[in-house]
Formats: sequence, structure tokens, C-alpha cells
Amino acid sequence: MPRTIRARLLLLMMTVLLPAIAAALIVVSRTYQGERDAVQRNQRDSARAVAQVIDRELARRVELARAMATARIVSDALGDDGPDPQYFHAWASRLVGDMGGWVELHSATHELVNTLRPASSPPRPHGTEPFVLYSEPALLPLARGPDGVLQVRVVQPVARAGHGLLNLVIAVPPEVLQRVIDHQNLPANWVGAVIDNGLQVVARHPGGVAYAGRQVTGDMRERLPRENEGAFESVTLDGAPVLGYFSKTPQGWTYLAASPRANAIGSVPVAVVQMAAGALLLLAAAALAALWVGRGIARAAVSLQGAALSLQAGEPVSLHRTGIAEFDEVGHTLTNAARALGHARDHLERQVADAVARTRLAEQRVSQGQRIAALGRLTGGVAHDFNNLLGIISNSAHLIERHAHTPALQMPVAATLRAVEAGSHLSQQLLRFGGRQPVRPHP
Repeated sequence: MPRTIRARLLLLMMTVLLPAIAAALIVVSRTYQGERDAVQRNQRDSARAVAQVIDRELARRVELARAMATARIVSDALGDDGPDPQYFHAWASRLVGDMGGWVELHSATHELVNTLRPASSPPRPHGTEPFVLYSEPALLPLARGPDGVLQVRVVQPVARAGHGLLNLVIAVPPEVLQRVIDHQNLPANWVGAVIDNGLQVVARHPGGVAYAGRQVTGDMRERLPRENEGAFESVTLDGAPVLGYFSKTPQGWTYLAASPRANAIGSVPVAVVQMAAGALLLLAAAALAALWVGRGIARAAVSLQGAALSLQAGEPVSLHRTGIAEFDEVGHTLTNAARALGHARDHLERQVADAVARTRLAEQRVSQGQRIAALGRLTGGVAHDFNNLLGIISNSAHLIERHAHTPALQMPVAATLRAVEAGSHLSQQLLRFGGRQPVRPHP
């Protein structure tokens, strides 16, 4: 398929510029990928660091619960009289201190002490639901306690002879872990979330503890039980697409950090963006220039085409200068060729006219000769027939002359013979004119 001049100029321009533009795009791509990797590393480092903080916070409470369970005051609680509520309340409150949360001590039937309530509060029965005495330490996922308050419970059994008789509980509200996230000073559009071992949100940025108790999204429910850490692409509980990284603690808790997908892909430096924009502008300017130059060349080519058609039709060729040397040379050649062809055509027309005139004259001469030949044939035929008649008359006159002795007949017979001789002479001339006898000219 033939290509236009514009297409060829664009192709030439692309051949020259595309390698440079490709190199610029490679730089942009590598810069973009580097920025994206940096964002992912930042998310990974943040997830690992905060996961360690969460692990440390939970471990402190687990260790505290274990230490409290071995204390003498708790051992005394195994006696028949039970613990001194006011002393235990003060002691437990002092140990928990600024860590946040409260301490509970449960028997199989009653809540013996709860530092959330006044120290003078009497033991409170558990109610109709069966109460579980744990035989092993446990870190329970977020749930609502007897008072309807969301809490994470660190359970340490208090046993005698291998049998659990009491549960020492350190309850941790979501606000304690929310402070861990708030200290990270995450960007407003980033997402940070603490996920418990029941795959529930305990604390979150943004939104705070308002999200506490909500299950994570379905794709994360599939990944978190199987993997300890990794990058992910998901949709938040608010429906926003994000890219992020999660890291799991030894207790099975998880912290994830994510940013909106548009931000997580990384930002390209301004200089690189300017270089890419400049390359695109250069490509656009080159394309416009190629189209403009191609338009001028196309106009020149169209004018040459018109000149060629005029030359083909035998019309005069008149071309204006196009400003393109090659086209002007071709146009000059076409103009000269048209002029030469015009002169040749005029000369040929004159020769043809002369030939036609000569042909017509020859035709007239031939026609006249044909008429003369026809007249000669007619004359010869008439002379031949007339000569035959004269022969009969001459023979008859000679016979009369031999047998007629009357003087009166001698003169008419002599006149008849003279007439016959004159007619014979005339028929001989007619026969010569008709081409039936050789011509012997004589004076």
C-alpha cells in the first residue's frame, strides 16, 4: 500500500525521536519503580516496627499476669476466705499503673475483684452462662465483657496441684492499642490497623476505635491465617483500594500499613516528570512540524500532478515556484517539455495538413484519370462498333461500283467510298484514344 509524504515524514521523525523518548521513558519507569519500592519498603518497615511494639505491649501484660499469678496475695486467694478485696484492688491497680486496662480475678462462680469497680464492691456472680476456668495462659481476641465493654483479655490461670481454680485477667481496652497507632503519625490518607488473633480490627487509623470489633475483608481473612507477613492489594472497610504490607506477631496478632493505590505506586521526581513532559512536547512539536512540512510538500506534489495532467491533455503548463528545489526542477522540465510538445504538435499538424492536401490532389488526379480511362473505353467501344458498320457500308459500295455501269451512279458511289474512308480514319483515331491500337504520332 503506497504511503503519503506526510506518513513518511512522520515515520522518519519517529525513527529519530523514538529512541530518545524510549530512553526517557525507561528513566521514568525506573524512577517510578524505585519510588514504588521505596513506598513498599516504608510500609514493610512500618508494619514490622509497629508489630513489634504491639507484641511488646501484649508480652508485658502476659508477663505481668504470669508474675501476678505467682504472687502470695493471689495464692492466699485460693484459701477459703479468698483475697482481701481492698488490698488486692490497690495492689493490682498499682501494678497495672499507666499501662492501661484493669485486672480481674475470677473463680468458677464469681468475679471476685475488678479494678474497674470500687474496691468495696462485693463479689459478683457470673450469671447463668457457664464460666471457663483456663488451665493454660490465653490471649483472647477482642470481645465484649460482662459490662458490654470491648476488651482484649490476657488470661493467666491460678492453679493448685495442676488444677485451675482461679482466672487472673488483665483486660486491655482498644484505646490502649489505638495509642500505639496514633504515635506513628501516619499520613491522613494512610491506613494502619491492629488485627487480633480472631481477625477483628482492634484499633485503626483513620477512624480510631469506632472500627473495633469489625472483621477484616474477605481476602485478608484468607491470607492472614496462612502467612506471617507480606505485601497485599485490597479494598479497605471503607471501600478504598489500597496497597500495603502486613506483619504478624508471635501471639498471632497483625499490624498492617497501607496507602491509597494512587499514592502507593510512588511519585516520580519533578525533574523526571519535566523531562518526560519535555519529551512528549518535543514529540508533539516534531509531529506538527512534520505535518506542516508534509503539507507544503503535498501541495507541491499536487501542483506537479496537475502539470502532468495538463501535459497529458496537451494544454499549456504553468507552474509557480514551490520553494523546493527538486520540485521546481521537475516543474521547469515539465514546462519545457510542454513547450517542446506544443511546437512538435504544431509542426506535425502542418505536415498532416500538407499530406492531406497532396492526398486530395492525388485523389482528384486519379479520379480524373479514371474518368478519362472510362471515356476512352467507351470511345473505343463506339469506334469499334462504328468501324464494323463502316466495313459493311464499304463492302456494299465496292460491290455496287463493280456492277453498276451507269454514269449517274458513279459519282454517288465515289462519294460514299470517300465518306467511308473518312469515317474509317476517324474510327482509327477513336480506337487509338481508347487504347485499342498503338499510337503513331505524325505531323
